Amino acid sequence: MDTVHQSETPIDSIDREINHESKPRHESRDADTTERLHEHHHQQPPDKAVTEPDGSRASCSVCAILRESVVVAGAGGDGKCRETGLTLDKILEMDCPDHNDIFQRVGKHKNENINISPQDSVITFHHGRAFWPSFRLGLVKKLDIADRPGRYSLTNQWVDMEMVKHWKQQCINEHGHHCANPWMINQTKPTWLIDVRLRCLVSGKESGPYICLSYRWGQRPRYKTHEASLPELQKPGSLDRPDIKDRLAPIISHSIQLVREMNERYLWADTLCIPQDNDEAQVAEMGRMGAIYGSALLTIVALDGDGEHGLPGVPGVEPRVPSQRVFTIAGKTLIEDTINEFYNRAAGTEYGNRAWTFQEYEMSSRKLIFAHNRVHWNCTCGAWDEQCSMEVSASLRFHDSPNYPLPVTVHGLPDLRAYSVILSHYNHREMTYDSDAVRAISGILAVLSRGFKGGFLFGLPIMFFDLALCWGPAIGVEGGAHLRRRNIPSRHSGSTTTHLPSWSWVGWQGLVDCCDDEIGFSKYLAHGDPQTHPITTWYASHAPYGHKCHPIIPSWFHTRLVHCDPDQLPPGWKCEVATRDLTGSAPRRILPDGCGRYVFQHESIPDEWFWYHFPISQSDTHSHTSTPSQMPYLLGRTTRAWLDVYRRVERDSPDDTDYGFFGTRLYLEDQTGKEAGHILLHSKDNLSRFPTQYGVGTRIELVAICRRVLHEKTPPRHMFKEYYAVLWIEWENGVAYRQASGIVERSAWENHPELEEIDLVLG
Repeated sequence: MDTVHQSETPIDSIDREINHESKPRHESRDADTTERLHEHHHQQPPDKAVTEPDGSRASCSVCAILRESVVVAGAGGDGKCRETGLTLDKILEMDCPDHNDIFQRVGKHKNENINISPQDSVITFHHGRAFWPSFRLGLVKKLDIADRPGRYSLTNQWVDMEMVKHWKQQCINEHGHHCANPWMINQTKPTWLIDVRLRCLVSGKESGPYICLSYRWGQRPRYKTHEASLPELQKPGSLDRPDIKDRLAPIISHSIQLVREMNERYLWADTLCIPQDNDEAQVAEMGRMGAIYGSALLTIVALDGDGEHGLPGVPGVEPRVPSQRVFTIAGKTLIEDTINEFYNRAAGTEYGNRAWTFQEYEMSSRKLIFAHNRVHWNCTCGAWDEQCSMEVSASLRFHDSPNYPLPVTVHGLPDLRAYSVILSHYNHREMTYDSDAVRAISGILAVLSRGFKGGFLFGLPIMFFDLALCWGPAIGVEGGAHLRRRNIPSRHSGSTTTHLPSWSWVGWQGLVDCCDDEIGFSKYLAHGDPQTHPITTWYASHAPYGHKCHPIIPSWFHTRLVHCDPDQLPPGWKCEVATRDLTGSAPRRILPDGCGRYVFQHESIPDEWFWYHFPISQSDTHSHTSTPSQMPYLLGRTTRAWLDVYRRVERDSPDDTDYGFFGTRLYLEDQTGKEAGHILLHSKDNLSRFPTQYGVGTRIELVAICRRVLHEKTPPRHMFKEYYAVLWIEWENGVAYRQASGIVERSAWENHPELEEIDLVLG
């Protein structure tokens, strides 16, 4: 990594190089300096070219600031650039070819203030409002000048394979087991692999380390393996036969070449390694897809395009067209720095919108990523980028990524926060077959099963089943989250997973919140969150009537008091008396039932304290399959009431309803007309059924699924609230289907004159 002497900033170095003299580092710019820059601008027309001693073109006053400016704090409220004192419009009117391209890029939000902050070979343009993204320019390193500052590189037509092999080897040597198997799964081998040397399919069981390919098929793959073609494909050289080679998708051919260039031998790609006409083989291989990617040496991730786009830039296939934005200031080359943006680049792409790629990406510990005509390395411990010579901070590896709670999850803690974050990143994604909603995330759910005793029933953790039924559409989504009911049946008509139940999030596509607010779980020493109390026993069944039912045992609610007991510590746990040093302000507010005197710590997670000593798996390795029989019908005896629903008209809402932060919220009235709770619609298609006039509602049928208590004590105020979590249901052929979720105050529910018990069948 290139470094710069601490006493001299990169901008100082540029300045010295241009003017052939050393200048002191400026810590601030006073009013006199700004005035002189204004005078300089008026005295010297910006379009007049002046040659510096080194032969470069002298820039105008704004360009001078770009190479002399230092970090400044704050910005005025007059719409002016702090460093120049000029508005963005005035800067653009100067018609300077050196800086106009830069400020046109910055000027997407022309009314915002701008700060210019050069440091560590980077010039950052900060908009006045914090939520606008920064625009960063990085100084390009000149290889023929040994002491030239800068750490950025221009990409060319071909990927530097020596650099890629160096990334791989450095991760293996320095990161070790942290990147070899971070999910701590039982290592597995695919049934078939591509031998890139022999150019044929070989048995996965007899192979060495392999590389996976993660990509989008596109409209349809060109060539797919079928059961009848397997014998021929196992013959050495078969993939070079013209009738096969010419039909391979470009991304398959390019990946084979890339693996050879990396001095590796085996590649796994689904269209070639899974017989596409063998349903049994497909189901088996898809069921362990997470383990296949989790066991790979690394995964090639193609964010650009689909199977037809291939991997431009791989030596020996086809050149790429570099797409870096290049700028020049006083003869010095700078490029737009997009490294920090990379860590969320999958979001918003076609790749990032596919359900199957989510598990492939997250289960892969090492990834070689092709994105925006550049190559990146991303692993559990760090990241490299083809554009920059330095290793990017490992902390950015987890930015906006669902596996940031990985250290807690893999050690077997029932982490509701991890569960909720993972689903929030997954469930809005598209899939060709809705029946794959569970299968496409089964590998990650299997890892979570270490801590969630009993596994998952259609994606809901059995250990917290009553709480899990309280999931709902995500709040905080502009315009309110809209969930689409997943279609049934689908391709595997004989599989029970085609009957996606309305009571689980897998029956709905869209952004969901999965109730990670249970006290003692959302933030390990959190306080003031609700605590759930079951009110019924739920049963699962393959049919609504006349079929054997299996009780669902939410073990946490039956045993949680045991996990506060310091005399029943499982292996690996220790306890200490709860003090302010360990718990912060927690003792001043409500704690989980039975907790508060002690806090607990597990040896595998030495930096965290918990109110409970959770049951943690003691196995060194973990199975990649841990899912109970998936039964789509839910039965239980509970209470029912009919309440009126109305839409509250919001003054600034163009749709005359409460969208905004709380989603599509409708309000419930009890029999006296008093507000008693609310529901969040899953689908906006139902919105037209409800009036907007206060006191004029539409009656809906609600059933209770559990009771929750929120008890918060913050002196001098004391708040105690109890409510029932409810579902709005509608019946069809004797089966109830979920339409929305919500809450009703306990007193309003229990005192309802028409409250009755029913035998509920949810489909």
